Amino acid sequence: SSSEEDKVNMNIVDAEKEKQQKQIGRDFREEERVKEEKKMNTTEQRRESVKQAFNFAYGNYMKLVKNGVAPDELRPVTNRTNYSWGGFGITLFDSLDTLLLMGLDDLYKQSREIAVNVDFNKDHDASVFEFTIRYIGGLLGAFEITRDRDLLYKAKEMADKLLPAFETPSGIPYSIVNLQTGAGRNPTWNGKASILAEVGSIQLEFKYLSYYLED
Repeated sequence: SSSEEDKVNMNIVDAEKEKQQKQIGRDFREEERVKEEKKMNTTEQRRESVKQAFNFAYGNYMKLVKNGVAPDELRPVTNRTNYSWGGFGITLFDSLDTLLLMGLDDLYKQSREIAVNVDFNKDHDASVFEFTIRYIGGLLGAFEITRDRDLLYKAKEMADKLLPAFETPSGIPYSIVNLQTGAGRNPTWNGKASILAEVGSIQLEFKYLSYYLED
C-alpha cells in the first residue's frame, strides 16, 4: 500500500539524514584535530625558534667572558660591550632563570659558576631598582626553580649591599647607593627625589628574600 511505501521511504530518508549527520560530526572532529595538530606544530616551531635565537645571542655573549668576568651588556649591532652596571655581568644574572626554563643546561652551569663567585664589594654607585630586579631578581628566579641555596645567599650578598639605601629619615630608600661605602643619594634629574614606583616594585624581591632566609 501507499502508506507502507511512505513509511519505508521516510525510514530511508531518516537513515540517510542520520548517516549524513554522523559524517558531518566525523568531518568536524577531524577538522578540529587537524587544526589542533597544526596549532601544536606552530607552537613548537615558534618555541624552538625563540630558543635558537636566545641560544645564539646568549652563547655569543658568553664568549666574551674573561677571567670569570662577564660584561654587563653586549650590543647586537656593533658587538660592543659595556660594564656600566657594576661590571658584574648583569645580563648573565638576568638570564639565569631563562636558561633553566629553556633547558640550556650547559650554559646555565657555566653562568651559575660565574654568578656565585662574583665579588660585589666594589666602589660603584648602583641603581637600587635595577640591581634589585636584575641581580637579586635573577638569582631568586633561578633559586625558585632549583632550590640552590648558593643562589639565595648570593642574592643576600647583593641585598646587604643595597640595604644602606633605606637608611633615610622617611624610610623611603635612596635611588642610588654606593656598594662599597653605603653612601646613598637620589638623582639630580628628578629634583633629588626618590621614585615611588621603584620603591614599590622592589618590595617583591626583598620580601621573597626575607621569607626564605627567615630574616
